[in-house]
Amino acid sequence: MIAPAPRRGAWLRYLDRLEGVVLGLGCLVSGHKPDRPRAQYDGHTFWSWCTRCQTRLIRTSQGWRRPTADELADHRLRAALRSHHEAQARLSERGT
Repeated sequence: MIAPAPRRGAWLRYLDRLEGVVLGLGCLVSGHKPDRPRAQYDGHTFWSWCTRCQTRLIRTSQGWRRPTADELADHRLRAALRSHHEAQARLSERGT
């Protein structure tokens, strides 16, 4: 019995995954390449993505690197609080 050919979407997902692995090898050899123009400041540190492997990066005094789990959790908390404060500000503007 011949196995059915994978759907086109499955092939694209496979190729995307393979591309990520290949690009990730470049990061192992030469380090991550942050997307500096799109870096964002969260009020504490700068955050960006690696243009090669799409890994989340944080900028420290030593340069760009992958964040620790605690740093990532802190960043997410700051983003949630910022969204909450922005929503509160919009509501108070409407009320006046």
